Amino acid sequence: MENYEDEILCEEVRKYPHLYNSSLQDYKDAHMACNSWREIAHALGKDEILCRQRWKYLRDRYVKAAKMLTQKSGDAEGNVTKTMPRIVVMLGWLSQFIKHYTGNKLNEFRYLDEILCEEVRKYPHLYNSSLRDYKDAHEACNSWREIAQALGKDETFCRQRWKYLRDRYVKAAKMLKRKSGDAGGKRLPPIVFLLGWLSEFIKHRETDSNVEKLNEFSYGSSDSLDTLKLECVASDLSDNTTEQNQKNDQFTQVQESVVARLSNYDEERGFDDEDMCFGKMVGRTLSKMTTRNKAHARLEISQVLFKWQMVECDSAVPK
Repeated sequence: MENYEDEILCEEVRKYPHLYNSSLQDYKDAHMACNSWREIAHALGKDEILCRQRWKYLRDRYVKAAKMLTQKSGDAEGNVTKTMPRIVVMLGWLSQFIKHYTGNKLNEFRYLDEILCEEVRKYPHLYNSSLRDYKDAHEACNSWREIAQALGKDETFCRQRWKYLRDRYVKAAKMLKRKSGDAGGKRLPPIVFLLGWLSEFIKHRETDSNVEKLNEFSYGSSDSLDTLKLECVASDLSDNTTEQNQKNDQFTQVQESVVARLSNYDEERGFDDEDMCFGKMVGRTLSKMTTRNKAHARLEISQVLFKWQMVECDSAVPK
């Protein structure tokens, strides 16, 4: 998206305080948020999902830039003004709704992370894929319940925080592996020390760099989504009543096939990353479907992923 479009997006979002002001009663009203984002997308002439993602990207950039400025507040005022990032100027009105944790609060979070990691370490079946009960959902639920009780926190929060810390560690460890030629031990990230014991249970694949490139977001690259929607619209126009009634049965069969194949896919392919295995398995299933069914299936899968991504984003927004 061009800078001008970013400015329009920010101004449109500004008209809906319940999207960023956590003190409002309807801050987490999903129905109201959906309506607001639909109106914002219509005003910009863009896809709703892309508008949400672009806003999250801009908001995160602003939070990071504002935090850096706060840390450098001891500099001369003139120097700070000259180096003021554009994102800070564009989203300056958001400052009163963002809280930066400093001092004791940050120490409290770090201590909580340390306790969480040590508690998870006591339950190897949560991270050691070689164990028989690694994918035992009942066992995992019991373990997370005990971990949450030990921390005095919500179980969902503990799961999400662990996933965040684990992903940070995997990324940091991967970067260190790529830079193995440099002098070691000088600038190791704190997360590497915190989760160093996890290294023997993490395996990095050489093709991960390609996956990371696919994960990079580009606001203007909406061709795939637009094509998907056009495929669905074109197929819907040619649907008759009988085909529409059969759609649910077709998707049920696809879901059953996905679940059945997922249970033994890791053993067949020998991969440890269950998320990547799941994605590859879904891709193989889609490749065997007709164009019409494939378009509908991809759309529904995208909607499900988007729904849970929004839930995770909302839980990670600073209050």
